[in-house]
Amino acid sequence: MSHNMPFTRTAKLTTKKERISIDRVTESIEVDVDFTQIYNCFSLLSFRLTSGTSFQLFFFILKNMDKNNIVSIDRDFRDRFFSLYKLVSGKKPVTEQSFYNALRDLVNAEVVKPLNDKKGRGTYFINPYAVWKADKDQRMSYLKEDAGCGETYAFNPMALLEAPDPEKVIEETISVEPYED
Repeated sequence: MSHNMPFTRTAKLTTKKERISIDRVTESIEVDVDFTQIYNCFSLLSFRLTSGTSFQLFFFILKNMDKNNIVSIDRDFRDRFFSLYKLVSGKKPVTEQSFYNALRDLVNAEVVKPLNDKKGRGTYFINPYAVWKADKDQRMSYLKEDAGCGETYAFNPMALLEAPDPEKVIEETISVEPYED
């Protein structure tokens, strides 16, 4: 959604002798009023993404998801992605295989999760720990409910920071005590 926002600017002309002020001119610019909150922990998930197409698809998903962080990725969605890609880049769109590889990459990175409910195949839930489209209070309510239900539906990227250091795990696993007679 966009909105025309009026603004006023004053043009000034300076000469060596005097300063002349020209009449104010009111114009309007088009601004985007839709927004999606992207939280710092997305950067942790981003390290799991393997291609630029994954990032492009991610931002297209953000533009198209609803207020419940859900998006339907069907043939129409894919065709709109291809059209926008071609319009903006001026290049031939990525292949269909690249599109689905990028989608699989987003699923594997736990940025999106396929829903297997009444909404049907092709419906994805976008990780609310990383991004949210509605207001912050609604997000916090969802995260509290998700954490309190025992089985969380969304992956919390902050858990990546708590993961054990693989080098230390290997050292602890293969440490050998000296043999004494």
